[in-house]
Amino acid sequence: MRRISTLLVTCFCIITSISAQNLTKLGVNGVKLRNFGEIIQNEEIKGYYYFYQLEASGKNSLYQLAVLDENLREINSIEIIKPKWYFLIDGAFNEDAFGFLFYDAKARSTELITFDKTLKETGSLITKVADGLSSSIYTSTMRGMDMGYTLLSAVPHQGFILYTYPKGYKYQVEFYDNSAKMLWSDKAVENKVDVQIADEAFQTEEYIGSLISHKKSLLSNDLDYNLMIHEVKTGKQLFNIPIEDEKFNLSASNIFYEEASHTITIFGEFFELDSKEYKSQGLGFFYKILDMEGHLIRDKFITWQSDIAKVTKVDSKGRIDGKTRVLFHEVFKTADGEMFAIGEQYKKGVSAAGIAASALGGGIAVMQLEIYDMVIFHFGADLSIKEVNFFDKDKSIMTLPQGYSYISAKKLSYLAKIMGAFDYKFSQISKEKNSFVATYIDYDKEKGEKAKNVFGAIVYTPEKTFTTDKIVLNRQSTNYFVRRAKPGYVMVSEYFKKEKKLDVRLEKINF
Repeated sequence: MRRISTLLVTCFCIITSISAQNLTKLGVNGVKLRNFGEIIQNEEIKGYYYFYQLEASGKNSLYQLAVLDENLREINSIEIIKPKWYFLIDGAFNEDAFGFLFYDAKARSTELITFDKTLKETGSLITKVADGLSSSIYTSTMRGMDMGYTLLSAVPHQGFILYTYPKGYKYQVEFYDNSAKMLWSDKAVENKVDVQIADEAFQTEEYIGSLISHKKSLLSNDLDYNLMIHEVKTGKQLFNIPIEDEKFNLSASNIFYEEASHTITIFGEFFELDSKEYKSQGLGFFYKILDMEGHLIRDKFITWQSDIAKVTKVDSKGRIDGKTRVLFHEVFKTADGEMFAIGEQYKKGVSAAGIAASALGGGIAVMQLEIYDMVIFHFGADLSIKEVNFFDKDKSIMTLPQGYSYISAKKLSYLAKIMGAFDYKFSQISKEKNSFVATYIDYDKEKGEKAKNVFGAIVYTPEKTFTTDKIVLNRQSTNYFVRRAKPGYVMVSEYFKKEKKLDVRLEKINF
């Protein structure tokens, strides 16, 4: 599943230096986690786009939208006048055109604008935002949180898929061409289920796959999943089937379309039949392989107790060494059919500061979520577990607000991910799909030395071995962000509040 990470630059800025692999701006008044995104083509980073405010006047502001190449050289840019409370929520590139989804916070409306490769506008559509899920997602995204839902996706050469919620908490899938003209749409089935959320599963020039999660209410811990497939050209729904099993409750996390075999692979966790995903720990992992009519070809269940315990020390509830659990961030399938699930270890812990404050009548919570090492599960092409690899990093802590102590560790891990508390940053697979890199930030604390921020990269090489690299982020910046970049590199953005400067550069990953 594709997810575009972005960086919002709210500023009055002057470009002072642009050279290969480096870009610097002065006069930057602040940065937030939005509005700077990657341009991806054939699994590779081919450039970036950014959107920022130049100047404000009355109710409107002057903005600049620009496109950079993979070496951070500016290719095209345009200036547009839009309302003062105007934010870029999501962007996509389908190899022929750009699609950008903007949110006007004051008018409570969205605007989908399409551009060709030269940033010539080709179409636009303004839509009023309904109360409910859309409003919550846009507001949270504007504030820098990652709700985990896809809004805009690129369909190669064809157009863009937009996921909306025109009736509160029920999805609508809309397909637009490169001129922002709607060609077809499909909406949720009306039934007793109050919440039906659609997220991207995959897109090809022929098919659009969507993962549908549904539950009886927003606060329910009991989720069910469907897989829905559409034909791109006609909008015909090929099928919309439940992801289920007679013996277990299933939670789907990743879906892969195989062009050669014309099949779909569903990967996720499985639970006891009466267990709830947000409150219960899974029994292990499952695969289901379907044909393009939705019929089951093959499935497999891999348990913590019987299978994974053979390659690492883990109990029946998925606790490694009887202590920490794993939150998975990304799953990759390599060209040889093997799969890798990338995650981080975590557990609920007791806050010493919270206990002390509580004894004195303070308002600090006693519990905290503790985040530990990176971990990668390696599955073979035969769907069996091969090995579990651990990569050391220092412990991170998320202090829990009062009242959160009674929430399950599993649900807390989902909340922590939305709030950006985990150290994982991104993963990127090579064009050949024979290697990938998984990255994280480590607040490294060496004995006798001042703590420093370190960018860590875990690389799975074409030779099928793991190697690691670390880059010390020793600049005295107020904030920094890391992004995907061209093969062998990572993009680092640093903001210096005192100098009002934004520095963007490419760093080499050694492996």
